[in-house]
Amino acid sequence: MIVAHAYNESTRTLNISFSEDLLSTNVDAASLQVFSLLESKGIEDAPWSNLRIDLTCSKMIDSTGLNLIVMLVHRVSARSGSVTIAISSSIIYQTLLFTRMDKQVIVEFVSLD
Repeated sequence: MIVAHAYNESTRTLNISFSEDLLSTNVDAASLQVFSLLESKGIEDAPWSNLRIDLTCSKMIDSTGLNLIVMLVHRVSARSGSVTIAISSSIIYQTLLFTRMDKQVIVEFVSLD
């Protein structure tokens, strides 16, 4: 589910990339992976304050996927940080707008041309 993660020390940004849609069928596994990563010694102790969630390989997100994002926003807010969501799907973009998630995070639309 998580393709990769990377920490950029100069920008204090933790990047988490997902390989597929965030749906009720897989969000439990994704959540376990994400929170295990966030609680791992190297990541938890790192001074990151910005989280970039890369959903450019995802085409859809449902309410359980949105709930995972909300939990991540709360986790990052506790660190006084910000969340950026990179997307390439107009469906995900519309979902983020409809749920007003775009008011809580920075939405970065990435063209995969």
